[in-house]
Amino acid sequence: MPLNKEHFITVAGDVSELDDEIRRRCKKVGDLFESESLCRVQEEQFSRGRRGVELFHTIHGYTWRDNSGLTGFAIRCRVQTIEHAISWAKDWVALAPGMAEAYIGRATAERIRDFKDTGRRCHLPSDRDKELVRELLAQE
Repeated sequence: MPLNKEHFITVAGDVSELDDEIRRRCKKVGDLFESESLCRVQEEQFSRGRRGVELFHTIHGYTWRDNSGLTGFAIRCRVQTIEHAISWAKDWVALAPGMAEAYIGRATAERIRDFKDTGRRCHLPSDRDKELVRELLAQE
């Protein structure tokens, strides 16, 4: 489904042609796509190779997870820095140009950017992590 740019930031990949296909083929109900036609098109695109991953900040670092229940939201990669996360995403997307996208939720990016050490056991974003996230937030 096309990313809502209000809530998500693209890190790598351009699937605009696939998003256009969804807009053409799926019925709209108000501002949303009708569920049955959307699921059918998403399954077809998945069978043709469309993939997406979302970046999460976890207790151990950063994790790229599939954005689809068709794969059980599988973990694809774990890294310790945003720089490595972005590098992995670009390499992964390059394997399937036009068919893969990697993104981060705006709220996740904002939490990383504004992260304060509370002394609780968790992964602390580095200053470089925060800088790279600020750059991502600024581009959209």
